[in-house]
Amino acid sequence: MVLVVAVAASITALFLRGFKFEDLPNQFTGQNFETPAMKVWLVQSQPYADKMEAYRDGMASAKESSGVYVISVNNQWHWVAGAYMTQEEANSAIENNKNLSNAVSVLHEVKSKTFKISSELITPCRQMFDNIISVTELLFRLRDNIINNLQDPQILLDLTEKYNAIKNGVQELQTLNATQKNELLASFIYTGNVNILSLQEVVCGSHQDNLSTINTAILKIIFSLDNF
Repeated sequence: MVLVVAVAASITALFLRGFKFEDLPNQFTGQNFETPAMKVWLVQSQPYADKMEAYRDGMASAKESSGVYVISVNNQWHWVAGAYMTQEEANSAIENNKNLSNAVSVLHEVKSKTFKISSELITPCRQMFDNIISVTELLFRLRDNIINNLQDPQILLDLTEKYNAIKNGVQELQTLNATQKNELLASFIYTGNVNILSLQEVVCGSHQDNLSTINTAILKIIFSLDNF
């Protein structure tokens, strides 16, 4: 009798916390999934009080080489011109562009987050995020090639392959979510779609050698990893 009472009390407590019986399978079959971590150096403007003012100045300063992405930091707005793997690269970008004379290099860290998801989602989610990281690395390489007046057609071929892989991955996740209707999975799908849209102008458009387009794509993809 004591055992029955204890079990009943435990079930009552679970319901008070919003637990539902349909959640039971994930309690036992769910697996931990970690989103990727990344550290980059941002070329970032001085703070603005108004978001649109930051965006307008970013667009005016971008010209042909800088990207434009607006972020909020401590209730102030900044436009970001680019992301680089080292502070030396970020500072060099500032020094070589007169439109960035008031910008500074700032370390930005995308922290890994751990979620419990159903076993059938582990592989497609991991593949999609692996492709996103590969795409970021390829865009860095493409930018370096353009800056150094080098031509490596394999980079665009690899970008196209990863672009198609992300599209296929998003379609697979959408099919799975049609029955699961999982909010976390919907966020993963959103991240994938941001990457697809960010890559379209580079892969499918006429802007494959435009540094502004490439820098903006890099920024959108990096910040899409902070969406959760």
